[in-house]
Amino acid sequence: MKGDEHHHLSRVARIKKGRRIWLFDEKGISYHAEVDDVGTHQTRLRILEERRERIPFPRIFLAMSMIKAQKLEWVLQKGTELGMFAFIPVNTARSVVKFADGAEVKKMARWARIVREAAKQCGRSSVPEISPPVSLSVLLKERQPVHKLFLYERTETLLRELILARHNTQESKDNTDQDIMILVGPEGGWTNAEAEDIVGHGFEAVSLGDRILRAETAALCCLVVLTQFWN
Repeated sequence: MKGDEHHHLSRVARIKKGRRIWLFDEKGISYHAEVDDVGTHQTRLRILEERRERIPFPRIFLAMSMIKAQKLEWVLQKGTELGMFAFIPVNTARSVVKFADGAEVKKMARWARIVREAAKQCGRSSVPEISPPVSLSVLLKERQPVHKLFLYERTETLLRELILARHNTQESKDNTDQDIMILVGPEGGWTNAEAEDIVGHGFEAVSLGDRILRAETAALCCLVVLTQFWN
């Protein structure tokens, strides 16, 4: 092991020969290893055991309107802990963030570091996929999950009730290995035209209740409900 991971083990964690640690490959496999040697430029490890992580199904895709950087990064961190499979940032009419030329690559690299560190912290051996930002129109045309939901304050259908209603249906049992996408809008909400377009592409409108939640709070609440009830 070299580079940043070697530096962390040898200089930060001060791992010594004979210590046993867990490693992961970001694709769902963990390795129990023993430190054979800690050198100047690398740490040599001996693999003792391999474990494959059970990926929860259905897989949850969180598609979310671009919000302020600090709040979005918080969603990425906590969403990783809560088990989201992938994150898709979406440019909507009321998105508050627009990338300048060249900024997207740097942001993507930072987001990747955030989810990687969050995965380490919670003992997760797979890392959520992060897509480059896309427009709402592109998202609606390209993504075709089996279950497509969007958070909308003007509907009376509660996310919890929708899940419970479907939980014991044959359709739900037949599609346990399929994807769910939850689409969360910006702080200012969806425009009427956007809501109509989303519904026109097969998304079902759901609500979290009467309270007005911030976008980042709403996104994580959706993940909690989906992972606890549908997964």
